Amino acid sequence: MSQENEETKEQDIRRAPEHDLMIENLEKVSGWLQELGIGHRKELIPLQDIDLPVITTTYSVGDKDFLVLIGGDGKWLRIKTLVATPEQLPQNHLQEIYFACLRANFALDEVTFSADEGGNLYVEADMIATTNFESFKEELMSIGNGITFFINYMSQLGNTVSGTNAVSTNDIQYL
Repeated sequence: MSQENEETKEQDIRRAPEHDLMIENLEKVSGWLQELGIGHRKELIPLQDIDLPVITTTYSVGDKDFLVLIGGDGKWLRIKTLVATPEQLPQNHLQEIYFACLRANFALDEVTFSADEGGNLYVEADMIATTNFESFKEELMSIGNGITFFINYMSQLGNTVSGTNAVSTNDIQYL
């Protein structure tokens, strides 16, 4: 096998099985974000044995900026926003915070809070990749609603939320 073929094979190993479909879906999302006037970038996040294509943007509340990732697996679109790392959460209020997030999942339209195995707290939205513009817009708005809820709840506890825009995309548990 020639060196060129070996390099191509190595590059293909890092591609997700549905890479082309993922790229096609993100192109559609990119157009929708442009239509909404939302600035964004296309990136690749290295995960285990693949490079995952995503779109990154920022959601701002006052002076707090939150990194928003939009990606998927070809069949689904996923929007994830890290709202707090374990270090940002007051340990003496963890149960209250998690319970408030569960109640928000129940009470707020389309808002979904989640946590990864590292204790990071997220607001996320999942939708079928064949979704339309209006449904995407509603799901995207739910991210802002979740962030705003979280900031307000934390301020009731006497804690401030610093935002997560400075977090590297590699530090976010995407899948």
